[in-house]
Amino acid sequence: GLSFDGSFFTSESHATKQNEPGRVVRRLSREGYRYFRYMKAEEAFAIGQCATISALLDNADVDSAVAITADASLTGTGDFTANEFGDGTFPSAFVTIDAGDGAAGQTRAIYRNTANILSLEDNKWDVALTTSSDYVTYDINYVSLGDTDEGSADAQPCAGVAISAIADEQWGWFQVKGFCPLIRFIGTSDAGVRGELITMSATAGAAKGCNSKLAVVDVQHAFGIAMHALAIGDTANLGIAA
Repeated sequence: GLSFDGSFFTSESHATKQNEPGRVVRRLSREGYRYFRYMKAEEAFAIGQCATISALLDNADVDSAVAITADASLTGTGDFTANEFGDGTFPSAFVTIDAGDGAAGQTRAIYRNTANILSLEDNKWDVALTTSSDYVTYDINYVSLGDTDEGSADAQPCAGVAISAIADEQWGWFQVKGFCPLIRFIGTSDAGVRGELITMSATAGAAKGCNSKLAVVDVQHAFGIAMHALAIGDTANLGIAA
């Protein structure tokens, strides 16, 4: 949670979810509204650390063809833990075909699974799947520590900032909009500059300043404006306000 004057106070990490996945709330603080989203952490978070959406599987192969006349399903032999998409572990998960034989670009919600097969909410695929098709699964409310070095496995833009410590595989609140008084920061190579953008870094959970040449990757991952200069290393309970 957050106090009225802008500082953090301890929130909770929930082993069993206490709100709807993805629930958004707002809090009126002295400078205006701040917005928070309820999400599940793939790994442990400390206060102020940045999150990105975690891809559960990346570019896995479809192992069995599915015709457009068949009920929507997807086979990935041995790719899944049985019922992980039906028991609440990943309550808002989707699968997208991202390559292969003209089937790419189809997205379906997952509602249950075996170790080998996903059962999907839509009745049919619009374009048939083949064994040349590839897929990725993800839950938009399942997040990992932000790290630009993990672009093949995770979405790189910031999806929120933890407002409390959150244990591995537990639920908690992340700030997604408005003034944030504490974002973990590594400014030893790319310092924060007052009035300039901050962006994701290669250090897990930490933001950084944009480099002097404003590299394209910095602009793509920018998510806030620094309120002050900062050149410290990544340190627990310290960070930049943005």
